[in-house]
Parts: sequence; structure tokens; C-alpha cells
Amino acid sequence: MHECVTFINNYLHAPNASDEVIPDSPQWNISVVSHLVKPKGCVRNIRLSKQQITTAHWCVMINCTETEWYIETHRQQFAKIAPHGTDADRVASFLDHLPRWMLHLLQIHDPKYNREIQILASQPMMCTIFSQCEVNGVKFVTEHRDRIRKTQNSGVTCMAGDLTYYGILQSVVQLTYAERMPVVLFKCKWYNTDPTVPGSVQYNRGLTSVNTNSSWYDDFPFILATTATQVFYIDDPLAGEGWKVVNHMAHRGTFSEATLAKDDMTTPLYEVDEPYQEPDAICLPISELFINLGPVPFVNIPVYENEDEDEDDDYDEDEDSDDAEGFNNDLYSSDEDEDDEDDDDDDDDDDDDDSD
Repeated sequence: MHECVTFINNYLHAPNASDEVIPDSPQWNISVVSHLVKPKGCVRNIRLSKQQITTAHWCVMINCTETEWYIETHRQQFAKIAPHGTDADRVASFLDHLPRWMLHLLQIHDPKYNREIQILASQPMMCTIFSQCEVNGVKFVTEHRDRIRKTQNSGVTCMAGDLTYYGILQSVVQLTYAERMPVVLFKCKWYNTDPTVPGSVQYNRGLTSVNTNSSWYDDFPFILATTATQVFYIDDPLAGEGWKVVNHMAHRGTFSEATLAKDDMTTPLYEVDEPYQEPDAICLPISELFINLGPVPFVNIPVYENEDEDEDDDYDEDEDSDDAEGFNNDLYSSDEDEDDEDDDDDDDDDDDDDSD
């Protein structure tokens, strides 16, 4: 009920309308750019290396739905040209060839040309590091800032294929391309959750426990901020030191500003998080549960049968009112008769006194 009232109130009054669209900010129609991602707290003493920026740029490319056709076409061509080439060679070849490819498509007026992909192909012009970020109303904080706080907002999880990855947020990275196109990424430390590796992850009674002393994908730590989901980690004393139980919390009262739009503009599904009541975060399976209530007193309450229970319930209201009037008249008349009898008794007593 509270979520419905909040949603309706914000829909009517639009308190965050000024935050949705910045007048001087260009509007992008590409999947990797979202106005629902708001990085905060610029960090000036941390810089990414050139190799890390290239890795982050490749993460943007492979997570952009608009570049899938270009990546697949280049993969097929690269397999013919360099059949023994490595994946690293193929990635480097694609990033180097894409700008020239897009320029050629523009010159021949090919319908495959996309202006926004051409901007992405031009490599990021600036890289900025932040300490926190708000994604769809959920606040993420880096591990460095989380250490001095009582709350925990640095746990991150995402899904890729059949695997679920768990980690901790280390940096919020914003790559700024030409014409101020911003793409926000999360740089994370990922725990090893490969089920084929012993000592990486445990599943016990519906709970997932990860080994925080392990690491995975050290060379590729980036994900899009829009694909991240927040989790919390709790110590697992049964598994031992360094093991944490993953707690998927349900964020109440959060919703996407896109759902408050007053026109019929369509919003990609990955950007919409409509308000709803989510179930509890953790459900502990209970096989048996015994509750000792102690001695319970027994009270025998007599039940009286109503003789008029089976009578017809259809009656006339006038008859009820007449009956009520008759009852009241009888009541009053009985009172008057009693008063008359009392007066007669008093007269008899007076007569007896006179006779005496």
C-alpha cells in the first residue's frame, strides 16, 4: 500500500522531473547509456592504466546490443584471415578496424551505419573515477568507503549465461566519449564461483556461501552499472574464515523515474524497475518446528440451541414495529397497573386505621 501511494504521489507531482533531463545534455538512443545511472563522489587520486581503459572500452562494446552484428561479422572475417589468431588479437583488430569501418559505411550511405556506434568506435576521450553510484534508485558504494560505515552497500552480483557472479565494488568508472556520451562501469573484485573448482562456492539448505579469499577474472573486472544487482555478505561460521553467505535483499520504495514519464515514450526493459512488494530476502528451510505452549487450560463453554433458529426469516418490518409498540405499551401498562395496585393497598391501609 505504501509503495502504491508513493508511486501515485510522484506520478502526479513529479518531484524528480528536473533530474530526468538536463537541458544541455544530449539524448542518446543506445543501450549502454542510461540516465538512471548517477555516479557521485569524484576520486582524483586513482587513475586507470591504458590497458585497463582498453579493457573497459571492450566491455562497453560487447555489452552494447547495437554492436553485436559488427562483432560477429568481424569474428567471421578474422577467422578467415588469421585462423590461428588468439582472442586478444581479434579484440585488438576489431577495436582498431571499427572506426575506419564506420567511416566507410557513412561514405557509401550504407543503412548499417550508426552514428552512436561511430562515437563509441572513436575510443573514450576521458576516464573519471567515482566512489559511489546510484542505479535505479539503489545506492552502491565502493569497498574503500564501506569499511568505515556500519551499513554495507558494496556487494555486487550479476548473471552471465548460466553462472551467477559475486563480488565487491572497487571503483565506479565513467568513460566519456565524443559529444559527451557517458558510459558508467563497475570495476569489481570477483570471487571465484566456478562450481567445478573445489572450495570456491557452497550451496547449503538454499543458501549460497562464497569464498572471499578467492578471486576470478582479474584481467576483466568491469561490468555495466545497469547490469549490477546489490547483495550483502554475512559471515558464515560453519564454512570457516573468509566464507560469506550471500543475502539478496529486497529494496522497497525504489522505482525507476522512467515510469513517471507523462508521455508514451518507450523505455528499455533493463531500465525499468516498477514498484512492487518483493518477498523476503532469505527463506530458511524448516524441516520440523516444535512450539511448547505449556499447560493449556480447558474451558467448557455451554452451547444453547436456539429454538427459533429454523423459523422463517422473512418478516414484515411493520409487524416488528407493531410488536415493539405493543411490547412497550405492555411494559408501560404493567408499570401503571403496579402503581394502581400500590394506591389501592394504601387506601385499604387507611381504611383499616379508621376502623381501629
